[in-house]
Amino acid sequence: MLKPPALIALSAAVVLVLGGCTGSGPKAPDQPGGVPTELPQPPHTELPAPAPTTQPPAGSVAMTALPGAAELPGWTEGQSATGGGKEQLSVCQQNRWESAGANSIVHRSFSRGGDRAVVLAMSFDTPALASQAYQTTQGWFAGCAAPLAARGDGANQTLRARPVLVDNGRAEVTEWNWTSGGKQQNEAQGLTQVGNRIQVVALTGPQAAAGVEKLLPTAARKLAS
Repeated sequence: MLKPPALIALSAAVVLVLGGCTGSGPKAPDQPGGVPTELPQPPHTELPAPAPTTQPPAGSVAMTALPGAAELPGWTEGQSATGGGKEQLSVCQQNRWESAGANSIVHRSFSRGGDRAVVLAMSFDTPALASQAYQTTQGWFAGCAAPLAARGDGANQTLRARPVLVDNGRAEVTEWNWTSGGKQQNEAQGLTQVGNRIQVVALTGPQAAAGVEKLLPTAARKLAS
């Protein structure tokens, strides 16, 4: 018995629809032999690693923050270096400057005949950390008799901490005299804080305290630069 033309057409449409639903996704034309060919995948690209940085920490202190020969007339500028140095920069120093936790340290030395001067600057991550280092250094300068006595030297503080007016910060000067090998010696110490930075000055010789006191306002402006 022959099927009506309409029924034949409907059956063909059903077969086409069902045949189109069997695949799970697009495929490339089959290779000879009936093996499906997978679509090519995009190549994997490695992102380049960031280049190592050699930049100093934000707010770190540079040599330009230290006074030079122009700020210490009559003195000869000596060595400038990073770090706190291997030798004691002040007779009152009781530990390495690196122990203060600074993120950068620079120092510079000067000489004038048999006298010497050293200026050291440190920067910290925050002003609060700089304040802690300032207070620690204050303690060293106030208690200088102990390290001098340990060397067998008699000590006398001739100038207790005296404030010095500086821009945008605080500063003070102290001075100690001591006897070493039967000879009188002295050292004046200056201490300054501007923001997250502090600066230490140690200077020996006649009128050392007056010299430090005169230097501190200019040194504070350089420290802030």
